Amino acid sequence: SDDGGGGGGGGGRGSGDSRASPGSPAYPLSSGAKWSPLVAALAAAQPAMVRMLLQHGADPYAHGSLSFTAFTGHSAEKVEILRILLDVMSEDSARGRGLWSDDPDEVLQCVVALRKLLSVEGTPHIGEVTQRNFAPRLVELLRTVNHYERASANIAFEAAWALTNIASGTHQDTEHVVDAGAVPVFVSHLNSDNVDLAEQCMWAIGNISGDTPELRDLCLASGALRGVLQELQDTRLGASGMRNGVWALSNLARGKPSPPLEAVAPALPVLLALITTSNDDEILTDACWAASYISDGNDADIGAVVASGMVPRLLELMGHANAAVVTPALRTIGNLVTGANDLTEDV
Repeated sequence: SDDGGGGGGGGGRGSGDSRASPGSPAYPLSSGAKWSPLVAALAAAQPAMVRMLLQHGADPYAHGSLSFTAFTGHSAEKVEILRILLDVMSEDSARGRGLWSDDPDEVLQCVVALRKLLSVEGTPHIGEVTQRNFAPRLVELLRTVNHYERASANIAFEAAWALTNIASGTHQDTEHVVDAGAVPVFVSHLNSDNVDLAEQCMWAIGNISGDTPELRDLCLASGALRGVLQELQDTRLGASGMRNGVWALSNLARGKPSPPLEAVAPALPVLLALITTSNDDEILTDACWAASYISDGNDADIGAVVASGMVPRLLELMGHANAAVVTPALRTIGNLVTGANDLTEDV
């Protein structure tokens, strides 16, 4: 059996944005003296573009980059405005403003702006962000989660969300996040008291581990599997969190060369519980794919899956109404019967 196909495994998942607010009020260009510093700087460089920006509903009185979060689109003119905005934001590092400000409200608004830019459906502007090297600052904001006190939880969540979307891009984009030191920071938050933050970090781990076997192994060596397994057993985790977690788990087992059995064997009891108790097709699909990846090896790998007690439930799932569930269940059983005679007889 090869590693082809594979339901949820592989490929980055961008985290979309359903909180944008089109239809905000338009503002006149004449009151620039009262605008936030970022808007004023951009207006000095490109007044015509700012005029159009304001007509689309951006709020020039907001701090930081929140002024521009309602302005998303795909036209060349709009993209050029966003590029200028990012240029101004990147210059803030030398001035202690924006993402580098001591004002938690300004930092939060700038992180939200980046996250919204990275969440534009169809054309996420990941390259525009990675070219300006924002990832190290986002990782720092995630690492120093309590630095900004009252706004810390929101800042950390938004920073994790932005990094997740960067890691959903090309291999180079994913490496950009890894090179910024994000993996151990994501892992450290997998069992956060903030369940939304933990879920977002699982999503990021799924994107990174699904990129290449080398990055998968880096995540495993950083303790990602242990953190994901613990989070999947957290009763506070909702349906979307469970789906993201099982998908991340499948990516931690996926790829050739396969990870060592000892690195992924702790997942087997959790996978058994998932396929036994869940009625969610997406969870069943990704759990079965994870089992298929673990069993796609030598007799020791096959024996571990057989010994886990999964076989009866996998045989049941081969009759499931959803072909997306049947395929990985069948793939796993197919892997198991390639083992030694005693293992095949057990099946």
